[in-house]
Amino acid sequence: MFLTACSAEQVVKNFPHSENIKMNEFTLLEPIHSAGSMFTTDDYLVIYQSKVDSMYFRYYSLDDLHFVLGGGQRGRGPNEFIPPPNLRYFIAEGNGFSCISTPFIKHISIEGGQFRVVKQEELQTLYALGSNNYSKIAENVYCVSNISSKPYEFVLFDKEGANPKWVSPYPNWTDVDERDEHPMFTYINTVVANPKLKQFIVFYGYFKRVRLFDSEGKMLKDISVEFPFKFPKYNPKSRKQAYAQVSYHDDNYIYILSYNARPSEENESTELQIWNWNAEPVAILNLDKRLSQFTISHEKRRLYAINPSRNVNNDKIFWCDLPDWLYK
Repeated sequence: MFLTACSAEQVVKNFPHSENIKMNEFTLLEPIHSAGSMFTTDDYLVIYQSKVDSMYFRYYSLDDLHFVLGGGQRGRGPNEFIPPPNLRYFIAEGNGFSCISTPFIKHISIEGGQFRVVKQEELQTLYALGSNNYSKIAENVYCVSNISSKPYEFVLFDKEGANPKWVSPYPNWTDVDERDEHPMFTYINTVVANPKLKQFIVFYGYFKRVRLFDSEGKMLKDISVEFPFKFPKYNPKSRKQAYAQVSYHDDNYIYILSYNARPSEENESTELQIWNWNAEPVAILNLDKRLSQFTISHEKRRLYAINPSRNVNNDKIFWCDLPDWLYK
């Protein structure tokens, strides 16, 4: 089944609030290797190392950031992962989490100080449709980015993989010939879903564009962000980056890194945009460090971040207290 949608374009030229924030830093005893993601679970900060053969996951105390334990390695055993877990699908569960290791969703616990997989569910759908941007967008409605030749951005399906629906035709924001570059690479994006509201929001990597969809794949809003300037025209040779594929969300807000057309390694600071679930801009936090990954602990009211690149700052965790107005 194929579904299409259309919505009048809206333009965002400013954010209601902007705040400059100074980051603190903590030096680790052991460096981080190829960090693919970070998230919090219970009283821990977890950093996922995506290009190692052992200790995929490192646990750190949220209080003092000291190393607690690590686990997960390449292989086919009960506590092993092959291929490496999906970069962006991690769901906190007690003192552990769940993640995708195709074709499984694995559930991890660290009870008794031991890292172990306590349950795994096999989803053959992940073989057929892929797991990029895998998100639950409503009760028994899931979404992944389309990897087939069909001219649609997303596939919606149930947990059994039945009745897949291809939704949202690729945008037409560039004159790049599809024979030279497949649209899935031109319009690479980050999906952030809210199953309670039965909707998802999409941020586009090489276009400063944001779209809001309902759980049927109907587009509700199409937004062009022209702040702090109108974003440059897309060029496949240079690929100026708008939004990083790094985000965090809760019941109230979505947080996402914005690079404003400069490679992350050229930024001496980092812009963190905050949006609400109506796809309306809320605020910008200007963080005074160059950052590539982040997460938030609302229990601690803190943001944690890293930027391990080219052996620079790969032994640092940065953190800051979040503004009080976020909790009013």
